[in-house]
Amino acid sequence: MILRFFYSFIVVLVLVACAQNNSEPEMSTAEAEKILHERFKRMTDRTSMNGLPFYDPLVLLEGSENWHPLPRAEKLKKTIPESAISDIEDYADKNNSSALIVWRNGVVESERYFGDTTADTEIVSKSLAKPISVLAVGRAIAEGHIDSLDQPVADFIHEWRGTPKEKMLIRDLLGMRSGLLPQSDVKSADDVLMRAYLHPFFEDVIINEYPLVNEPGTRYDYANAVADLVAPLIERATGRQYEDWIANELLKPLGARGGKIWMGRLGGTPHAGCCALLPAEDYLRTAILVLQDGVWEGKRLLPTGFVTEISTPTKENPHAGMGLYIGSPYTEGRGAANPDIAYGKTFHSEPYQADDLVLFDGNSNQVAYIVPSKKLVILRTGAWAPREPKWDNTFIPNKVLRSLDTDVRTDTDKSAKARPRFSDAIRTLKPLGKIKGNPRPLPTSNVAAESTSVDFTDAINYASELGSYSLLVWHQGGLILERYFEDFDADLRPNTASMHKSVMALLVATAIEDGYIKSVDEPIENYVDAWKGLPEGKITIKNVLNMASGLKPLSIEGGIDSPRVRFVTQGQGYREALLDMRLEVKPGSRFTYANTNSQIVAMVIESAVHKPYGEYLSERLWTRLGSSDAYTWNYNDGTPRTYTALLATAIDWLRVGILIKDKGQIYGDQVISADLINEMSTPSVAYPNYGWQVWLGNQYEEKRFYNDAKTGVSFSATEPFYVDDMIYFDGIGGQRVYISRKQDLVIVRTGDQRFDWDDTKLPNLIIDAIKQP
Repeated sequence: MILRFFYSFIVVLVLVACAQNNSEPEMSTAEAEKILHERFKRMTDRTSMNGLPFYDPLVLLEGSENWHPLPRAEKLKKTIPESAISDIEDYADKNNSSALIVWRNGVVESERYFGDTTADTEIVSKSLAKPISVLAVGRAIAEGHIDSLDQPVADFIHEWRGTPKEKMLIRDLLGMRSGLLPQSDVKSADDVLMRAYLHPFFEDVIINEYPLVNEPGTRYDYANAVADLVAPLIERATGRQYEDWIANELLKPLGARGGKIWMGRLGGTPHAGCCALLPAEDYLRTAILVLQDGVWEGKRLLPTGFVTEISTPTKENPHAGMGLYIGSPYTEGRGAANPDIAYGKTFHSEPYQADDLVLFDGNSNQVAYIVPSKKLVILRTGAWAPREPKWDNTFIPNKVLRSLDTDVRTDTDKSAKARPRFSDAIRTLKPLGKIKGNPRPLPTSNVAAESTSVDFTDAINYASELGSYSLLVWHQGGLILERYFEDFDADLRPNTASMHKSVMALLVATAIEDGYIKSVDEPIENYVDAWKGLPEGKITIKNVLNMASGLKPLSIEGGIDSPRVRFVTQGQGYREALLDMRLEVKPGSRFTYANTNSQIVAMVIESAVHKPYGEYLSERLWTRLGSSDAYTWNYNDGTPRTYTALLATAIDWLRVGILIKDKGQIYGDQVISADLINEMSTPSVAYPNYGWQVWLGNQYEEKRFYNDAKTGVSFSATEPFYVDDMIYFDGIGGQRVYISRKQDLVIVRTGDQRFDWDDTKLPNLIIDAIKQP
C-alpha cells in the first residue's frame, strides 16, 4: 500500500508526516461542513504561496525508484539556435514563469528555472492535472479495465443508472461535454461548485448533488467537477486508489520522480482535475508521451489511436479535444469555456506555425506545447503574467518553430533526411484523395500476451537489417510488439504499394454484402458498358480478382503514347488504355499478376455502388475498422489507383489483418460475412497460392514468381511457413501483412523496397518466439 502523508497548518503551512492510513477516518456531517468553510476561508484569504493553504491533506504520488533526468543535448548537437532560446527565456522571465523546458528529438535542449524554483521543486499543477487524468483513463483502457471511450460513465458511477446522466459517455466526460453544470464564479462555500471543489466528500457531492443542465454530448462546458469525477471513475473501474493508479501506471513507467496530490480527506479520493505537485520535468514527460503516441521507451502505455482521439476536436468546440487544446484553426482568443462565452480568453497574436500543434493549457498559462511534426515539446510553468502587456500564447512556440525552419540541421538530422524514403509518397504522389477514418483504439483483449514475455530480438534484427519502418505483432487479442525504426513513427503513412489490392478485394466483398454486386461469378460486362457484347465482357469479376483475367498485358510499344504509359500516367488516357485491352487466353486458365486487373475491379465497384471508390471505402470499411484518415494516389479524374498506394498507418494495416483473421468481424461488428472472407482466401483454380488479391501459403515455393511463366521479379523463401493457413498481403519490396487464424496472429511489416526479402523468414521468426516457453 502506498504510504500517505498529510499536511496540517500550525500558524503557517508546515509539512508533517502522517502515519499510514488504509481506512477512511470517521467524519461527521458537521465536521465535514466545518472543513469546507475553513478551506473556503483559506482559499479566499490567499495568504500563502502557490494557493496551498487549503491543500490539506496531501498524499504521496510515488515516482520511479530508478529516476534519472531526461537526456540533455550536447551543445554542438542542439538543433534550436541560441538566439531563439534566449528570446523565449527572456519572455518567460518577464512573465512570472517558474520553469521553461524545451525538449526536441529525444533530448532536453534548454532548461531554465526562475526565482526560487529548481529542478527539484514540486510545482502546483493547476489544470495540468487534467491531461494527466485523461492519460490515466487511457491506461485503464489499455489494461482492459475500461472498454473504450464510448463506454457509459454510469457503468462505473452506478448511482446514475436510470437517470438522465446515464447517457453520458466517457468521451463526453473527458471532452467537457458532460452536460453537467459549467464552471463560474462563486462567492459562497455552500454553492455546489465550491462544495464540489472543497468539501471533504467532494466526490459524493459531484455524484449525488451536482446538477445536469444539458443533454450529455451536446454542448462543450468546462467544469473542474467534471475532471475531478475521473478519480472515482478510475477507482471504481480498476479497484485501485487514484493516486496508486497514477503513480504505478503512469509516473513510474515514465521514469518520473513523483510528488504529491490533494485528497478530499484521508482515506477518501484525490482530486483529478487539479492539485497535484510534481517537478516540472514530470509534466514534460506526460507531454512527451502524447507526442510519442502513447509509447515510452518502446512500450505502449496508451491504446493505439487513443492520442489521435483525444487530439481530435468536436463540433461543439473546434479548439478542444480531451484534456488537450487544438492549435488549429486560428482564433485570437481561446479560453477554457464554451467558445460562445466572451470572457476568459487567452490571447493569440497569430496562428501557430505548426498545423499539428496541440497543448496542455492550465490556469495561469501553465502550458505544454506539443508539436509531433517537429518532435518538439515546450513546457512553461508559473504564475499569471502581468496584465500588460498581456500574455501571448503563441510567442514561445512560434519563436522556436520559426528558428527550426531557418536553422542548419546537425549531421545526424541531415543523414536521416537524405535517406531515400519510399514512405515519403504522401508528399510526392499527386494528386491525393482522402479516405476519411474514424479513429478508435484497437479492440484489445484481456488475454493478450505481455510484450515483455516474448523475446522478438531475432525478428526485430531481421526487420532492421532490411530497412523496415515498422514491425507490429498482434497475438491472441493484443498488440504484443509495436516497433518503429530510425526516425519513423506510428503516424507514418508509407506507400505500401500492392497491399492496396487486398483492401480493394475486401471492398468487393462489401459490395456483394450490400447487394450492389450479385456474385463474383458475374461477367464484367454487367458493369463495364464498353465491353458489352465483346469477348472481354465475359470475363468474370472472380477471374480478375484471381489475376486470371486472360487479358494480354499492356504493351510499351509506341513510347509516350503506348498503352502501358497511358495507364501509369496521371492523364485521362488510363481508362481508354484499360478498355482497349483484349483477351489473349481463356479467362481463368492462366495466372498473370497485373496492375490492370486491379484497376478494372475499381471500375466495377464504382459502377456497381454508384458512388466514388474513396467515399464507399470510407463509409463501408475504413470508418468501421476504426482507422485514421488514409490517402489514395489518384488519377487526374479523381479515381484512385487501386493497384497501389493506399497510404495508411501500420496500425490501420493491422486492423485490416485483424478483420480477415476474425472472419469479417471487429469490435463485435460483422463488417463482412465469414463466408465471403473464406471465399476471398480460397485458392484459385489458376494458382493455388492466390485468392482474391491476397497471397496464400498453401504450397511451399522456394522462389515465388508473379506469373505462370516464372519470369521477371520473384521472392525467395528459405523454408515453408510454419503454419499451413498463412494469408498475406504483398506490396512490392517486402510490404507485408501476414495472417494466421490457427496462431491467432497478424504481423505487419512496412519498409524500404527490398528485393532480397525472404517471404517466410520474418513470420517464422515471430512464430518461433511466440512458441518459446
